[in-house]
Amino acid sequence: TYRARDTRLSRTVAVKILRSHYASDPAFLERFRREARAAARVDHPNVVHVYDYGGHDGAYFLVLQYVPGGDLRRTIDEQAPLPVAEAVRIARE
Repeated sequence: TYRARDTRLSRTVAVKILRSHYASDPAFLERFRREARAAARVDHPNVVHVYDYGGHDGAYFLVLQYVPGGDLRRTIDEQAPLPVAEAVRIARE
């Protein structure tokens, strides 16, 4: 995931690049497109917004709402096992 600047709307965004070994699988790409469209319709304060998706020269990406701070994977990697109260707090969000 990369932090980037949307120059048209003057905002910071997150860009997720699809791993190259998935980009060569037509079935996976179709599922990627369907899921990107479905995720873009989700409107919930605890779910990041999907702004765009696409591809260029065989590289595919999602453009997402940027949320400052750490991610769940990093929190788990650094703090596992999480105390029960912390795991519940995160799950409730």
